[in-house]
Amino acid sequence: MEPLTSLLVETTKGEALSIHLSSSYLYWKSGAHLYCFHIDELIGCNFQNCEFSLVAYKKFRFRFFKFTCQFGSKFTENLLHLLNPTPKHFLLIYNPSSGLGLSYSHLHNLLIPILTQTSYTYEIFETMPNGYPISIINKIGEIFTHIIILGGTGTLHSFLTAIYTINPSNFDKITIGILPSGTRNSLSIDLNGKNINDGIYNILKNKTLKGDIMLVKVDDDVVVATSSVIWGVFGQISYEAELLKKFGWLRFAMVGIKTIVMPWKHCSGSFMCEKNDRNFLYRTGEFAGICIGNNRGRDSRNNDIAFPLASVTSGHIDAMIIDPIHKLMAARMLFQMVNDGEHATNHSITNVKFKKGSIKSDSRSVINIDGEMCIGKNVEIEVLSNKITYYGKLDILIY
Repeated sequence: MEPLTSLLVETTKGEALSIHLSSSYLYWKSGAHLYCFHIDELIGCNFQNCEFSLVAYKKFRFRFFKFTCQFGSKFTENLLHLLNPTPKHFLLIYNPSSGLGLSYSHLHNLLIPILTQTSYTYEIFETMPNGYPISIINKIGEIFTHIIILGGTGTLHSFLTAIYTINPSNFDKITIGILPSGTRNSLSIDLNGKNINDGIYNILKNKTLKGDIMLVKVDDDVVVATSSVIWGVFGQISYEAELLKKFGWLRFAMVGIKTIVMPWKHCSGSFMCEKNDRNFLYRTGEFAGICIGNNRGRDSRNNDIAFPLASVTSGHIDAMIIDPIHKLMAARMLFQMVNDGEHATNHSITNVKFKKGSIKSDSRSVINIDGEMCIGKNVEIEVLSNKITYYGKLDILIY
């Protein structure tokens, strides 16, 4: 590895050494140990007040190094040009109330310390209970084209809905990264896996893919969904769990016990769609529920996979039509779900792939859209294929 340039530095322990930069590697020797990082493993560097620092990503974690030196400006400039050739200005959106409230910590203790080692700039926006101000949304696609969401699927759902309401053409102008700071984090996991560090790495190394979103109309309201639409018993369960959010993860056990003890009530209505084979499917009567997914719906806390046959890059939507089963069968189905999605072959479920469909409920009921609850009777769902550019890696999506 013939170096293109070198930098004389001193470690915090007073050891003098040379950091060498070749066309593919950055390396130095300290004592008997050789430190060597491929360019793909290097994230960024900084030189300020006679201190040279750099960050690398290896073995699923970020590694920070600090040295002192006198003349590091040119070396830093060359390395940053190699690592961050295109200027980027990120909008960092975090939801402090999402999930366990980890987004603030993830932002200030993990993401920002890494960003400061790059040539990228950023602005921070904290989500508000009443939605996104028009002043922010109007800048999307023009000033802000690179977005990082620290929150759950519902945080992204609200953001995309706000863009769609103001100017849906801006979907084509933005690239979105989502880091797992919510409850389930299903989309983030499908794009980057369960390690938040992998998500940050994919963003800063510009790993992107085209993904689908769902346009969902509930009565007269139109929203954008990225992950799921749930109607029926399971929608009601998630709604009741949301009302008990102050109890944390315990709320799911509380609602589960109540569901077992209280009378089991199915939902009546109809479901219609044009399947991928262009044949129409129409079902009417009673259902335990209808669950529609745009990705696998994996859970960051366990091995739960809600939609094992779905993919955010497939160009279609996956529906699971659940027969009006009794409680014991439903409990067995949930057990299968948390065991890597074994419920996909359950005989009480009809799996359908489609691009456009509708649910018509006989009475107003709860519809869970990406973890956000709404009440309505008529639901129309349509996939918008390859509509969003996400930060992520395609090999994560090979199941």
